[in-house]
Amino acid sequence: MKKYIYLFFAFFFSHIWLSSSFAKCNLDKFGINTTAIYGKTGKTAPNSYAVIINGGGDHKSNWESYWNDCAMTYQFLTNIYGFDKNHIDVIMADGMNSSHAETLIAIDTITDARRSDAYTYDNVSEEYGYRNGLWGKYRYYCLDAPHRYKLDGSQNPQILEASMSNIESVFNKLSKINNIDELYIFVTDHGFSGSHEIVLWNNVALSHDKFASLVNSVTSKSKSIMLTQCFSGSYIKPLKKYDNRTICTATSKDKSSWSGSFNCFFCKFYDALSGKNHTNDASVNADYNKDGKVSYEEAFVYAKDHDGNSDPTKSKESWYEIPRFWSSETDYRFCRDTYIGVAPTIGEVYGTKNEDAMYLINLNGLIHSNANITLSSGKTIRFEKGFKTQKGAHLLAQLFDCEAEKRQNPDELRKKYLAEEEEIAEEVTEESVASIEVAPNPSNGIFIVTLGETETDITLMDIQGRVLKSYNRVSGNFEIDITDAPNGMYLMVLASDSFKITRKIVKY
Repeated sequence: MKKYIYLFFAFFFSHIWLSSSFAKCNLDKFGINTTAIYGKTGKTAPNSYAVIINGGGDHKSNWESYWNDCAMTYQFLTNIYGFDKNHIDVIMADGMNSSHAETLIAIDTITDARRSDAYTYDNVSEEYGYRNGLWGKYRYYCLDAPHRYKLDGSQNPQILEASMSNIESVFNKLSKINNIDELYIFVTDHGFSGSHEIVLWNNVALSHDKFASLVNSVTSKSKSIMLTQCFSGSYIKPLKKYDNRTICTATSKDKSSWSGSFNCFFCKFYDALSGKNHTNDASVNADYNKDGKVSYEEAFVYAKDHDGNSDPTKSKESWYEIPRFWSSETDYRFCRDTYIGVAPTIGEVYGTKNEDAMYLINLNGLIHSNANITLSSGKTIRFEKGFKTQKGAHLLAQLFDCEAEKRQNPDELRKKYLAEEEEIAEEVTEESVASIEVAPNPSNGIFIVTLGETETDITLMDIQGRVLKSYNRVSGNFEIDITDAPNGMYLMVLASDSFKITRKIVKY
């Protein structure tokens, strides 16, 4: 029996809208302040640095949710990733005035900043706003004792006002530090609806180019950028740089984003990386390629699938958001917004079945003789050990490449045939192609290509398509030396009898 499976690669500003509860001078309902939401691990990142930014806008628009977003990020970085607290700069709204710590004054329940300004309040100041799906009263400030819960439940870090000068000062400091392992940047806030810029305190705009120049001024082995403000996807293009950089945004360049609950995009992103749901301690497994670790790419896919505001079945709703992902280390893109990332595992199948996913489809059961199945995935279709088909079954599996589709480049389409066997004894996946490794990448010009036993032709080109070197029918661990070439990005085309793919490599 022959089984043919074809794989083709084919007004002012807008808020992060909220739906949260709020109690007078008490944020304990959010579960952040009284106890750490992420338990400590043995992981350490002694030479990694982070910047947490919440511009807030002004007194009326600085939602209490933003404080919680920053607290969650702060606890995640210190307790899960082991960041040194002294390596985390918190730049939030109007900062914190510690000089009034011993007096009973007005306290901003959002940022915990103690105020001595001209504003006066009774016990509570109320305004109308959006909560739990309804418009109603909510509270901003209250009078309270000076001892308050902090970002990590204990000692509060220094919190700087979210001014342009403070942001410039922090990045200038970081630009002078050598041998930074990872620079992690988190932004929660509003985005201006017209220019799509980040809103700082007093409604100052942080532009795309300015933000990108600040980020690029810091030298680090990797950069991880999480942007959650409205229209945050608009920052991907100016931030793109091939220096081991990953960019995740809560939404696209033309959509608002939604926060205020523990089911938001970046909350689920942190759940995937920490391996547990922080609201109920249930285990989370986002290790989709089964390599024993969760990458930012896998965390993104998990977050998009579990963020209720990006549910593909709700794409017509006004609150629908579209998370975005870009990495200099992978060509993977989540380009079909109405697809889920990981499809439910396919077991026994009778009749007709169609399944679409942007990242992974698993099959592990019996495909009966009357079955007619069409599968489409943007990354992997995995046939688990023990997967069987009966004679007469028809199965079409397609892998599509978003970038290739945009270019309509037929050279990036490929097909692959499975062996003519009743049972697939070993896992057969796109991993046989996608797991081809090129390391280190970036490098100083020496790259090791891990090919296994597959004989592969390799062509190395510059980004204009000019061929620099070519190698025929190589296998195993093959070394490529371009130390004599200028620094920059190059394209490595790998082709065998069953596939043709392109990898980006960077020489520095």
